[in-house]
Amino acid sequence: MRIWGTLARPRGVRETISRTRRGLRLTARAALALLVTAGVMTSAHATESSGMSGEGQTAQASVVRNRIMSWNSNGQNLGTPQLVADQIRRFKPQIVLLQESCRGEVDDAVKLLKRQGLVYEAHHADWPDLPCWGQLESAVLVAKGTKIYGSVETALYDESDGIERRKFTMFQTRLAGRNVRVFNTQLSDGGDANLRHSQLLQLTKLTPGTPNAMVAGDLNAQPWYWEMAPIWAQGFADVDPYCKKTWDRRCNGTQVKSGKKFDYILTRGAVRSRACILHTVNLDHRVVVSDMTAGPASHRPCRLV
Repeated sequence: MRIWGTLARPRGVRETISRTRRGLRLTARAALALLVTAGVMTSAHATESSGMSGEGQTAQASVVRNRIMSWNSNGQNLGTPQLVADQIRRFKPQIVLLQESCRGEVDDAVKLLKRQGLVYEAHHADWPDLPCWGQLESAVLVAKGTKIYGSVETALYDESDGIERRKFTMFQTRLAGRNVRVFNTQLSDGGDANLRHSQLLQLTKLTPGTPNAMVAGDLNAQPWYWEMAPIWAQGFADVDPYCKKTWDRRCNGTQVKSGKKFDYILTRGAVRSRACILHTVNLDHRVVVSDMTAGPASHRPCRLV
């Protein structure tokens, strides 16, 4: 009798071992497929939006594709790098549009996020304004892998209030399978409606040649104020469907202390909002978050959280 531990194994044993190995390989593949399905091994920056499901995910989870976040962080008075990073980590937007933020505040927030597994690239406005933590500005943050066509450009408004040199930032990207021209801005505040009207005229003159466009930011005007006329004339709609040209009690305010609607994500063309929320951070501006789609727009007001 031969001992087959290191010699040729009998035919029946070889077939049994071969079937066992095939079974183990199939079991391993099934387990791997289950992990991928469950999202444990989802690649970075690849999660598709489903309602507002990204809210409350862990820091290691992917950013939510087609999700936009806009926020006036009031960097000179209230904003901190940790506060900015916390909002981004909570909602994991693909694109972040910030107004009235300090350059240092934004850069340090990006560093904090990177240590937590969320990688963003910051694009700063070209003309810093009032002094704060590295100069006051607007900024655009895009998640790693987000395509920007050309460059992120910043332009000054022809007319401003003299305190801050108001400006807008513009770039082209792809959202919900469509090319979209995005504008991030903050209009002049105070009682000069004529000045805001002039600024909106200048901005909207750049949008007619772009079928799909987005205007986001702190406009310092409620939807039914007369200075907003250029926005409505160009066919834009806010992600909150009840914030429009005519007053509607269902339009939720975004400036907490006053209760006024100042902050917008306005879209025109094939890209619309499928869901939106307003997040209260302090007594100043709420964070506006919206998931974009090429399908039908949501008819529900933005949810307050």
